[in-house]
Amino acid sequence: MSRLPRTAAALLALLTWAAAMATDGDPPRPWVALDPSRVRAVADGAGGVTLAALQAERARLAATAAGAVVSGSVRTGADASWRATDAGPSAPAGWDTGLGAITLSTQWYVVPAGPTHDAAQRAARSYGLALDALAEARRDALLDALDRIVTLERLSAQEALAAARLDLAERIRAAVAGQAAAGTAGPAALADAELARFQAEGDLLSVRHDVDAARRAFERAFGAEVDQLWRPAADPLAALMAAAAASEAAAPPAHTPADLEAAIATGARVADATRALDDAVVALGRARRDAGVSVSLSARVVNTGDAGRLTLGAGWDTRSLQPSAELAYDPWNPAAAQTTATLGASLSWSFGGGSATSVAQAELDEALAVERLQQAWSAAALELENLARAADQAGRARDVALERYAARLANLASVRVRAELGAVSPLDLRRAELDALDAALALLRADDQARTARLRLELALGRTPTFDPIAAALAAAPTEVR
Repeated sequence: MSRLPRTAAALLALLTWAAAMATDGDPPRPWVALDPSRVRAVADGAGGVTLAALQAERARLAATAAGAVVSGSVRTGADASWRATDAGPSAPAGWDTGLGAITLSTQWYVVPAGPTHDAAQRAARSYGLALDALAEARRDALLDALDRIVTLERLSAQEALAAARLDLAERIRAAVAGQAAAGTAGPAALADAELARFQAEGDLLSVRHDVDAARRAFERAFGAEVDQLWRPAADPLAALMAAAAASEAAAPPAHTPADLEAAIATGARVADATRALDDAVVALGRARRDAGVSVSLSARVVNTGDAGRLTLGAGWDTRSLQPSAELAYDPWNPAAAQTTATLGASLSWSFGGGSATSVAQAELDEALAVERLQQAWSAAALELENLARAADQAGRARDVALERYAARLANLASVRVRAELGAVSPLDLRRAELDALDAALALLRADDQARTARLRLELALGRTPTFDPIAAALAAAPTEVR
């Protein structure tokens, strides 16, 4: 047989081996083995999600209370006294009891201004922030669960590779031992083979410990066993080759300066600084209002008779801007029939160092908020630039890993050709196969890093992930709408 047919046969054998390792074109794991709804259910068990849900419920109750149109209270009372001696007809000895009036006091939130309105707005904003934090916690928990599962998938392949390398080391040690017994190998070669076997055994134990640690970390993070979502492939090395064969390079998302500006403006960092500035502006207005002249108006109507005493009052002032009303009824103390009405007005003005200082402090707080907003904008721009750079670098690292993988496959093809010619031992051929599998694992890990860097940039830009399995998992997660 000529050399060309032998080479073609070797390449055909290599392709057959790769196809067999890829389990007849099965889709790459672990994504096909994951159910997005089950991943979401497990991710919701994360401590961060539970905490965010409780905080959102607390914020909802606070917003409901702060935005209530009417709030108030009902009160009454009773008193009793005892006299030891008779003080006359007007104060006989014994117990003297009295019941207080039943009083209903209300405050009405009807004017979209003033401290009550400011408090209601802050509470509503806090509730919106809590909902955003809950959605972000669910997203982060889901992405963390997916990342941990991918890590376990790679560790499973690494464990299978370590076991295969230990088997190879044991075969090499047995071969060297036979050569040493025949006198064709010295004690140093046997010692090196034994050391290589020990090293392979240690590598296998180390990766098994990593697998156990990753499983325990998953269970601690989500309070659920990882087996509910994922199990190792029946043949991890075949799944590894299938995933490497299906690996495709994806360029980082393209973006324009306008995209960056929009992402910065809507980012959490700048949004927090903007809300802080709004609060500072409101606080400054309140401080100036409190330091100025305030007006209070009141009205009261009192009606007495045989049925008791009925009092109706109302008030309003320029500081709170919200009206109040009070209704009191005392049925226990009848009196002569009479109706009185009272109108009142008062002016107040705060002066002194305290008032001036509060306004100056509020103005300083506003200036600080403006400066912090500018710094937040700069920091957000730098963070986006770093994310874009990281995505580009991760993509290049992935391309390098792909080149190395291709080189390993080419070397494997060469070794197979020489094995067909009888110039390479089966042990060397097996070593070349494992080297190709190592390169495949390195490619997948580089691909994972590139995908993660690209995902972070896409989320920072407010875009839907381009990787379909992650996009499907995020779509299955509930989204809180403000």
